[in-house]
Amino acid sequence: MSKLSITNISAKAGGRVVPATVTRLTLANKQLSDVTMSFAQFAQLTTVDLSRNRVLYTRQLAGVFTVPNLRELDLRNNAVCRTKAYRSYVIAHCPPSLTMLDGAAVSDDERARAWLEHDMQPPAASPHTTDAMRAAFDAARLAATDTRSDEQKRADYERELAAKAAADARKREEIEAHRVELAKQKKAEKR
Repeated sequence: MSKLSITNISAKAGGRVVPATVTRLTLANKQLSDVTMSFAQFAQLTTVDLSRNRVLYTRQLAGVFTVPNLRELDLRNNAVCRTKAYRSYVIAHCPPSLTMLDGAAVSDDERARAWLEHDMQPPAASPHTTDAMRAAFDAARLAATDTRSDEQKRADYERELAAKAAADARKREEIEAHRVELAKQKKAEKR
C-alpha cells in the first residue's frame, strides 16, 4: 500500500471504517508514501501515527493537515523528517489543536514562529486558536521584525532612557519655574 484511502484503511482494519467515529489512527510501518487523502470527515480523530513509512516530501502529508481536531501526530522514521524546516512546516500547516509532534510537545511560541516562517497567520476560524497563540504570534512577529543586534538594542534603550531623563528634568524645571512665578505673583498681590 503506497497511497492512503478509506478503502485501504478499511482493508487494514479488517472491516468498514466509519470516519466520523475514529479517534485514533495507527498506520505505522505500512509502506505509505502518500497521505494526501482528506481527513476532514474524521471529526473525532485526535491521534495519527504514520511513523516508519515512506513519506519523502511534506506535500505528501496534505491529508494530515485536514484533520480538524488533531492533537498528536507521529511521523518519526519517515524520510520527510530529515528535510529542512520539516517540524516548523508540519506545525504551521496542522490545525492549532496539535499539541504533540513526533513525541515532542508543541508550544504556542513554537507554533507562532512556524506560522511566521511559512508566511501564515493564526487561523481565525479555528476554535483551537487561543488568545495565548495569538499573543505568541504577535510577539514572534515583533521579534522577527527587530533585526538589530543586542548591542544596538541596548544602546537604543540607553538613549531612550537618557532622553526620557532629560525630558523629565526639563519638566521638573518648568514646574519649579512655574511655582516660583506663582509665588512671586502671590507676594506681589499681598503688597
